Amino acid sequence: MTLEQYAFIAEILGTATVVISLVYLALQVRHSIAQGQAEARYAFVEATSDINMTIAQNKELASAWRGGLQNPGQLDSDETMQLWMLMGQYCNAWLVMHQLHIDGQLAKNQWHVVKIDVAAILCPAGGRAFWEIGRGAFDPEFRKFVDEIQDKGERPYDMSAR
Repeated sequence: MTLEQYAFIAEILGTATVVISLVYLALQVRHSIAQGQAEARYAFVEATSDINMTIAQNKELASAWRGGLQNPGQLDSDETMQLWMLMGQYCNAWLVMHQLHIDGQLAKNQWHVVKIDVAAILCPAGGRAFWEIGRGAFDPEFRKFVDEIQDKGERPYDMSAR
């Protein structure tokens, strides 16, 4: 073989190596995106589970939550603070999920759960009262998202039901 032929073979091998490296890199990026989505789903479940368990494990708080969703004016100032703090925690979790959704990092079925929860909690009177005073703490895109849900007025389930 001539030196020119060796150079041609080396060029082909170099090109093949680059192609193999690019395929490997694409697979790694795909895996990383899937892992990020899984972590986002887990973080959402963990955050909302903590809030839900806080409510579920305290009968007085559960009562304030249920009553406050329907008629926040019936709560005393401490119960109102509890309600606002819980709603604020939910909104903080939803804000993160909203951003992950916008970035394409949240699975569609998980986003569906977030939208249903937002409607169920922020469409009743107590949720609307919280949002009226607390909406300024959130970014404009998230405010628009919540405002649109409230404008529709849908309540996929009733958090205050007995």
